[in-house]
Amino acid sequence: MDDLITEKILNQLNQCILEGNEIGAVETSKKLVDNNIDLQYAIDTICNKCMKLLGRLYEEREIFIPELLLSAHAANSAINFLREHHKQYVSQRHSKIVVGVVSGDFHDIGKNIVKMMLELSGYDVHDIGTNNSAEDFLRKAEEVDANIVGVSALMTTSMDNMIDVVNIFLEKRNKTNVIIGGAPVTQEFADEIGAHGYAEDASKAVDLVEHMENKEDRYYSKRKVKYSSYERVMKTLEHDTPDMVPTAPPFQGYWALNEAHVSVPTSINHPILAAKKQFKISNKCGFDMFEACWDWLAAVDVIGGHVRVERKGNPVTMEPLVKDQGDIDSLWDYDLMSNKRLRASILTAKKMMELNKGENFLYATLAMPFTLAAEIRGTQNLLMDIFCNRPLVFELLDFCTDFKIECSKIMIEEGIDSIMYCDPVASGDLISPEVYEEFALPSSKELMRKHDKEMVCSGIHICGNILDRIELLNELSTDIVSIDSHVNLSDARKILNDDIILMGNVCTMEILYASHSNVVRQQARSNIKQMGLENYILASGCDIAVDTPIQNVRTLTSTPKEFLK
Repeated sequence: MDDLITEKILNQLNQCILEGNEIGAVETSKKLVDNNIDLQYAIDTICNKCMKLLGRLYEEREIFIPELLLSAHAANSAINFLREHHKQYVSQRHSKIVVGVVSGDFHDIGKNIVKMMLELSGYDVHDIGTNNSAEDFLRKAEEVDANIVGVSALMTTSMDNMIDVVNIFLEKRNKTNVIIGGAPVTQEFADEIGAHGYAEDASKAVDLVEHMENKEDRYYSKRKVKYSSYERVMKTLEHDTPDMVPTAPPFQGYWALNEAHVSVPTSINHPILAAKKQFKISNKCGFDMFEACWDWLAAVDVIGGHVRVERKGNPVTMEPLVKDQGDIDSLWDYDLMSNKRLRASILTAKKMMELNKGENFLYATLAMPFTLAAEIRGTQNLLMDIFCNRPLVFELLDFCTDFKIECSKIMIEEGIDSIMYCDPVASGDLISPEVYEEFALPSSKELMRKHDKEMVCSGIHICGNILDRIELLNELSTDIVSIDSHVNLSDARKILNDDIILMGNVCTMEILYASHSNVVRQQARSNIKQMGLENYILASGCDIAVDTPIQNVRTLTSTPKEFLK
């Protein structure tokens, strides 16, 4: 008899909720209390049976948003009344959920419906309202220890901001699943930005959350970050398998200064300020390794070159310092530590190492002797000298090699983790592989040989298509070869020795600078799938261009977290 009474009253309650009869729902709930019916069972019945029926009716377009809102309000009032009379009520749901509308969007009706449906299904939901930054979502998730975050957007102009939310959780709290929805959002978009799930309406959102809660072998819950950034890079350098592919810019210095609104002259005059701003931006982007010394052509200034320092971007050498072979002798009269630019670079690197506290892998970027020779002599002059004045070229390279050995020694003594040597003038776009082998390679080998004795990691980057000379890099005692986007990574891997780590090679301009972050993620995913976890560092193909969107950079560095092993 008791079971019949229970079912009769619950059916009456369900009917009131379906009709949106809030007063009737509360009055019927009082009957449950008066008849001493199990209130835990009653609440769970409303949360499951009634809400599923509402969801089905909404999906089948038998009811619409106004009816759904009325029913949700009626159910909410009934549940609140029953909970007041059942203090020991314990929800059978375990998930804590944060919901909110993304920054730049103030439309909240969809979010409100999702919130009510989740609450009526028994979930602990925390609503942060509209116009929320990625940091707002993260802050609330950490405060309540949420394991699911629901992000809503109604406008195409605001949906791109969902990318920042996905990225910040991949970077800072990857144990939390991010699900997205809203009128312009699609499953394809969710897949592109790396969201854990997509729901096209409130009913589907409840189904998705239930699926995430019940599925024991969820992809993300089984994968945890095991290593710090420094440890991850070291695992890779030791040819061990890291928890995920490490990331590098490889050259972010001038981009990050501009992003932090610090001009290049200011960075030289105030190196401590530059270090703090640089570290903040680079760390925010989530790189595992990055430049602590980026003024790679300060050497030209040291030996008396005429240099114009722009407000942003690389300083420019204005005119050749060496007009003829007789000028080379005067180059030897230099004092490294008396030069303001070099001292600023050293102070910046030391401050960044202090701020870093061993968490990230930091390196200095320096020019290879061949490229330094081109800066001193003028690139066009040097390339002509190779055929018309070989003695000048060899003598100049001897000086540049010894000079770069001294510069490298200073950075190593300061405790830098690695040095990345750049040799853009050795590009296949400028010289033949034969010229590279005869002129650029010997000085690089000598520099690397000296460097190797210091037991510090080293890397090399040559711009452009170097496939016709990449085999020669096996003769260098380098740990890392940074590959430009002009070279296929698989082709490079087949040619280079197994003990060389490859870095690269998301296209710097067409993708990282000029494309949507979805395209950046697609390219980064493709690279990781192509190269695997071992002996590979995900990076841009060259310098991150000034004014590259920081959202794109953060998308690059967050993508490896999708492949946590």
